[in-house]
Amino acid sequence: MARGPARFRVSGPGRSGARVLGCSGGHVPSATPAQTPRRRHDRRITSGDVAKTPRIRPIALAAVRRGDDLLVYEGKDRATGDRIFRPLGGGIEFGETAAEAVHRELREELGAELTNVGLLGVLENIFVWEGRPHHEIAFIFGADLVDRSFYERDELGTVLDADDDEVSWQPLSQFSQPSPPVPLLPPGLLGLLGRRESRPVPGAGVQDSLPDVLASWRIDVQGLRPEA
Repeated sequence: MARGPARFRVSGPGRSGARVLGCSGGHVPSATPAQTPRRRHDRRITSGDVAKTPRIRPIALAAVRRGDDLLVYEGKDRATGDRIFRPLGGGIEFGETAAEAVHRELREELGAELTNVGLLGVLENIFVWEGRPHHEIAFIFGADLVDRSFYERDELGTVLDADDDEVSWQPLSQFSQPSPPVPLLPPGLLGLLGRRESRPVPGAGVQDSLPDVLASWRIDVQGLRPEA
């Protein structure tokens, strides 16, 4: 899970924060439930993730909006006591696309189905969590919940596969403060959600690979520009 609030070490160009790897938009068809069952993935970071061999972890997160509110869970670093907010989602398993992963993770964590799923961008986060270094590549998907009753409650209980993580709607405006009491992760997410421009995903299908999705983009320090 991508974590690294103000007190954590987050690196990027000049250690100024997360690096945006890719950005696009567009509809991604829903992954069908009738797929080969995969091992249930624990969304939370544990010491065992990097105890032996540090590795880069790809994750898929669902940025579900309710007006100015964002659907998040609240996590706590057991080593430091620091708290964070982050959209629901988790690790991408081998042989699974990022779009398939975000559908599966929302089923596992909230018992919810997604619709209108579209890739907003890709963020990189290097940080320390519970005393250990972590490195994540986060695929951020805009999405809506099929069950409209989720929008009627401010607090939605706890993550189904992590009893201590509360799920709620939080106003994005609170994260625009210079030093919010509880930061929103991954770094760069607030800026990504603030972009109004939408760009289609090449192929617009769940079978698009990362190279296919990013092939039409030129990455520079300031942001992303589509190739002419």
